[in-house]
Amino acid sequence: MVRRSRVARAALTLVLWLTLLPGRADAVGVRSPFPVALRARIDVRLVADEASVPSGNLESRSPADASRAMADARVNHGLAGSFYLKGAASWNDTDDASGRVRARIEQGDWSRVWAGDDTRAQVVVFGDERRFFTGELTAPVMDDETLAQFQHRVGARIDGAVDVVRATVLAAELDEGDRARTLGFAAAGVATRPVSATASLLHQSPDTGDDHAVVKGEAVASWWKTSALVSYRQSGFGNGVFVPGGDWEDGGYAQASPDNSATTAEVRALRMAVGKSAWFDAAWQYSVTGSAFVDDLAPALAGSERHRAWIGASHRRYALDAHLAFHDLVRHDVSSDERRGAELTTRAWLRDNSELVLRGGVSRLRSAGISDTERFLHASYGRSLSRFSGYVHARVDHAGERTFGSAGTEARVNWNATSALVVRCVVSDRDPARSQSLHARLEFRPTRRTWVTAGYGRAQVGAGPYLLDDTSSLPSADTNNVFTLSVRGDL
Repeated sequence: MVRRSRVARAALTLVLWLTLLPGRADAVGVRSPFPVALRARIDVRLVADEASVPSGNLESRSPADASRAMADARVNHGLAGSFYLKGAASWNDTDDASGRVRARIEQGDWSRVWAGDDTRAQVVVFGDERRFFTGELTAPVMDDETLAQFQHRVGARIDGAVDVVRATVLAAELDEGDRARTLGFAAAGVATRPVSATASLLHQSPDTGDDHAVVKGEAVASWWKTSALVSYRQSGFGNGVFVPGGDWEDGGYAQASPDNSATTAEVRALRMAVGKSAWFDAAWQYSVTGSAFVDDLAPALAGSERHRAWIGASHRRYALDAHLAFHDLVRHDVSSDERRGAELTTRAWLRDNSELVLRGGVSRLRSAGISDTERFLHASYGRSLSRFSGYVHARVDHAGERTFGSAGTEARVNWNATSALVVRCVVSDRDPARSQSLHARLEFRPTRRTWVTAGYGRAQVGAGPYLLDDTSSLPSADTNNVFTLSVRGDL
């Protein structure tokens, strides 16, 4: 057994002490002249590989150790604003040869809000927080998920509104480990009905490229239960502004738009009634991204033209849902690759609180003059009771000249209000070396502030609404099952 550090022992001792606390234990606070909120969490996880069980090799001090201790504090004061600070010690972050784990400041912010009858302003100074969401309704110029991958993100943000006019200014430094880049963003717009519009400018300074500015204009029009959205983005804005002006008749808008631009248009119709018991939603989206468009802070498929359409219908009386989706993607810069297809999902709820789902889809791919067709059919049945919920799934896929199948089951049994058993199992003949996956977990809550789990099976259990769509739960050929024990305590 690998020797644990003193910090790990102390953390485990404190969590076990929390586990023995009475279930009705309440936090004790001292009245302060201004509100102070304190929290702490210790999460100890022990992992043992199935192949090493005879030797008792617990990975309590390996680089994969997910044990963690965290504490945070928030202080609120009307005039001084709100201050937040969080510190944490993570076992898998340590590089100390002796195994000692150090606590580090992980994130924090200071914010202040001013509000009047028709005005509102907020200033935030932040470090390593996700503050890059700007509320764009179409394709964004920076994506919060993408920015969260940077090692450090330190900056300041100002948001303001005067009546229907809104504005945002943001500046930050993004640390990529061995180098850093600066980011500046500004946006202004009006939010009215039936038309709203916003203009924004994003500029950054990575090491590569001459000009990484992205300018964007966005407009939204709404009437009754329908809306129309359109946005135009252009990278390399510092080199001049270009508008569509090519040959419209030869290749349509995709040919006429500049190579360094990206356009998105969408029309939506929501909750359109059909009689007294049925309604439907519908949407259509068209996007064109030029081959020279560059924005590494938001997902964009350069050199592509895409059509997508959805229609969903629901009948209240018979508890039926249906969703039909079409997609058409053409890559102009990769041998004119094409992918077209459709997918239909139907769902029915029965009176015994059970659910039936039937899905099917077909896609046609064409690349370098070679065509291929993929099809799938997926059926599932599930039922939920007061202490039990379970689903069974079956799926058949056909790709090229091969047909393969997969099946799975997932269930949850709640013995009482504080304990449960969760099981998930998948078998597939897609790959003989990755044919099955099992995961079982016992969950306990001894007190209001403790959480204990004991599990066996694959480390990756999969995610998503459909069990058999996620192949990440199927392990590689050399992956063994693992035993996991986790104890979490909250203060």
